[in-house]
Amino acid sequence: MTNNKILYLSPGCFDKGGISRYNRYQINALREIVGVNNVKAFSLLAPQEGGFEDHFEVSWHAWGISKFSKLTFILKVLWTVAIWKPKLIWIGHVNLTEILVRFKLFSKAKSVLNVYGLEVWSGLRPKVEEGFRNVDYVISDCHFTANYIESQGLRKEKSTEVIWDCVDLEKFTPLKNKDSDEFYKSYNLPNPLEQPWILSLGRLSFAAAHKGYERLIEVFSKVIRSANDSL
Repeated sequence: MTNNKILYLSPGCFDKGGISRYNRYQINALREIVGVNNVKAFSLLAPQEGGFEDHFEVSWHAWGISKFSKLTFILKVLWTVAIWKPKLIWIGHVNLTEILVRFKLFSKAKSVLNVYGLEVWSGLRPKVEEGFRNVDYVISDCHFTANYIESQGLRKEKSTEVIWDCVDLEKFTPLKNKDSDEFYKSYNLPNPLEQPWILSLGRLSFAAAHKGYERLIEVFSKVIRSANDSL
């Protein structure tokens, strides 16, 4: 029987962050494709208060980024690779490729790596960069990051597959009642037919300053002031 076993390594898949959500959707998709019993998902971070509301099942999780937690995570990975013998090791964050490098796991299974953005262009440790260059397949959540890693010579040209972040259409779907066209009134928003909206999803926080929302808000405020002054 063909070995369809997949070991999925996530930095954390319980919180509300974009990487965690991307990992959850991916794990669910893999479970649907090859079967729940053929996917073992390990998370470095544990569930915590304020995380994702819906329960999400993993095979095992550590409890944080302490040295002991990371060591336990690594030992669990090594034991699973040796005993369970997965066909594919799927890595949810580039930093986890260091495990494959230090313990020579590239010969044990094929490897897939997810990349997103900041973690790639903020500088890679030598072992992480080695892992990045040696994984078998790379998946990016956007063309910008895919083009960046290829232009920097980290991967060969056109060797990165782009799979955009998913949307849960059961949760996020257009309203179908007669009042849905005027829902903006309850939020004290302008009529979008008269004043077009620009929608962007992301965090406004110091840790996410690289996303640039503060700069966008500043620019938009200047545009509005300029438009008002010209009236």
